[in-house]
Amino acid sequence: IQTILILPMMITPVVVGLIWRFMYNPDLGMVNYLLGLVGIDGPVWLGDRRTGLLSVIIADVWEWTPFMALIMLAALQSVPRDPLEAAVVDGASRWQAMTSLVFAMIRPAMIIALLLRTIDAFRSLDLFYVLTQGGPGTSTEVLSLYTYKWGFKFFQMGYAAALAYVMIIGIDLFATIVFRHITRGR
Repeated sequence: IQTILILPMMITPVVVGLIWRFMYNPDLGMVNYLLGLVGIDGPVWLGDRRTGLLSVIIADVWEWTPFMALIMLAALQSVPRDPLEAAVVDGASRWQAMTSLVFAMIRPAMIIALLLRTIDAFRSLDLFYVLTQGGPGTSTEVLSLYTYKWGFKFFQMGYAAALAYVMIIGIDLFATIVFRHITRGR
């Protein structure tokens, strides 16, 4: 079962984009077909400003949720059982032991997972390019796609390099804040 659950993470983002592009097709796509079975007329998912970004986010979450689940599973499996048993013996309910002890013990892993996922979201050019190419209009144009367009479509390499540096500095600042938050908590 674990192998099946991590399959979306193993597929390249371009293939994930193509799969979801077919699924979001307004005429032949599975999403609108399933909505039609319950009597809902599905929108043009990737061609509407209101649903374009949400559609890409759903595809991205589908692809990277297994990665987050693996990190959380590893964190949960590393939690020692002795403090939990001691808390239950001392009169804590299972829910209290879970919220007070387990979440506190896996908090660093959760923060690291959030940090890794945020850094990965900054570089998610391929999925956005395959699904929407930044459209409709510029409603799904993220910084990496904007940088790509300025560098390789408009051949403004200096501006694209400056945008890349801004993105790197932003990611670095975010990572520094997260690491300071983690080390301060210890």
